Amino acid sequence: MLPIQLYIGDMQVDLNSDSLVLFNWTETDLSNPTIIKNGYSKTITLDGTHRNNEVFGHFWNLERYQGYGISNNRSDYNPSYRVPFVLYYNGSVYERGYVKLQRVITHNKVHKYEIGLFGGLG
Repeated sequence: MLPIQLYIGDMQVDLNSDSLVLFNWTETDLSNPTIIKNGYSKTITLDGTHRNNEVFGHFWNLERYQGYGISNNRSDYNPSYRVPFVLYYNGSVYERGYVKLQRVITHNKVHKYEIGLFGGLG
């Protein structure tokens, strides 16, 4: 089991061992958190597993219903809304913010989701 868990809305996302979430802070940022403007990870790519397809409401499907976000463990993912995320590391909250779906990659009927995680005060 990975020490990192990512929840988008209230739904857990499947991460694989290649999923790497990097936040860039300096020692000054950590000693004076009021100067951090926005924590941002580099773009990460999520596999189109059953769970991840549910989180993003099968966004690749052109016949999908365009909803208003994630609620009640059901996703009608809408990229124009700021959908919250929580990143846990070893069971403790590491970062909070919102998710931006940057693009869906489809190759040989296999889907992947490229997302950006915007933290804190964004």
